[in-house]
Amino acid sequence: MSLNSNKLLNTITNSKKEEEAQTRMAVVSSIRSGNIYLTFYGEEEMSQKPYKRLDSYMPSIGDTVVLQKVGSSYLITGKVV
Repeated sequence: MSLNSNKLLNTITNSKKEEEAQTRMAVVSSIRSGNIYLTFYGEEEMSQKPYKRLDSYMPSIGDTVVLQKVGSSYLITGKVV
């Protein structure tokens, strides 16, 4: 079963209003030298920090992805389809 991106985003956004989100959504904006740069939902500018991914996901520019908080950063866990 496939979830609508907006419905998934609303579920993620509303889950932890008072704390930093454990899960976020973003769009792959750039891939340079194997580094993945994202534009997070609700933000206008692309991140200046590259993000890591799971080995099972191969990114393409324009993909909508889900990230999970790991330590002080986020890890791309996969593509939303």
